[in-house]
Amino acid sequence: MTKVKKADLHNALKELCRIAKPNVALPFSETIRLEAREGTLTMIANDLEDALIWRIQASGDLDPICLKADNLKKLTKPAGKKDGQEMVELEKTDGNKCKITIGAQTVTINGLDSSDFPDLPETTKSKKVATIEQPDELLQAIKFLLPAVCKNVTRYNLSGMYCAKNGDMVSTDGDRLHLFKSSVCLPDLIVRKKAFEILAQIAEEPINVYVEKNVIAFKTDKWEMVSLVIDDCFPEYSYVFPKEEERKCQLTVNSGELSSAIESAEKLINPKDPSTGVVFCVNGSIAVSVNNPDLGKFETVVVTTKNDHQGEDLICMFNPRYLQDAVKLAGETVDLSFCDSLGPLVLNFDDKKVAIVMPMQIKN
Repeated sequence: MTKVKKADLHNALKELCRIAKPNVALPFSETIRLEAREGTLTMIANDLEDALIWRIQASGDLDPICLKADNLKKLTKPAGKKDGQEMVELEKTDGNKCKITIGAQTVTINGLDSSDFPDLPETTKSKKVATIEQPDELLQAIKFLLPAVCKNVTRYNLSGMYCAKNGDMVSTDGDRLHLFKSSVCLPDLIVRKKAFEILAQIAEEPINVYVEKNVIAFKTDKWEMVSLVIDDCFPEYSYVFPKEEERKCQLTVNSGELSSAIESAEKLINPKDPSTGVVFCVNGSIAVSVNNPDLGKFETVVVTTKNDHQGEDLICMFNPRYLQDAVKLAGETVDLSFCDSLGPLVLNFDDKKVAIVMPMQIKN
């Protein structure tokens, strides 16, 4: 029998439930493996692609057993701060059952044989490649990169975030690209989107990063996450960036004003029509417009604080969602570099974040 604080157990289960979810193809998908030894209760969730290991302080031992994570989370939910300090007793009984005692209440729930729980990916020979001293930078990177990760399951190599050995972190779906220049350099590999989504929720302290073949592991004293990397080649992203001589004009605008204009214009766009977008007319300012025969017209002007445009107006059209996903994460201003009506738009936010959005073809 082992004893743990209710709040510690519940908080750990909330994190483990990010992986332990029902899956018809995987009988153990919604369960976690629990085992207590030498003052530590170790809990593992594993969906065969990503695994999360969580450790909390405990007294007493608990033989390995597998229990449904969500059921256990509901049973151990504290009613308040004082209730969270209450102790929870876990005891494995005959037939893979677990007796749970909280105060005067005792519940016995059915478990599964831990010997059938899937093994974790091998990391015993993994090499430490980096330490993320500032998780805040990692969180910024993940937040910026997530929108551009490809949702098309057939484009496997674009379904994660590429980490380059020069510190670049990149995501793209073929129509846009987000790049974050990180101070942490990882070996060239593609990390699964889900792994970074989970990291964004649990990263609060320095993280050690280990890599072995097709596995990447993120470790702290409290938890460890192991993920299979995407075993494929990421496209050469540097070719997407236009050369300086290809950039026709560069402008600086207030990001809040641009975001507001795009948001208003988007309301007049039919989401079921992939051929319509927000039109930019670039001259001394940026005229943002939409012309929808069914809903009406919208036009507004976004004033530029810097503008080196010369010559004829530059007219181009973009998917408003792609623009908004990038602009809403900008600081006070954003620098826009235009090529031509069919060339990429480069959005520079600061010395760390850059986005590229490909234009749409304007109907005659």
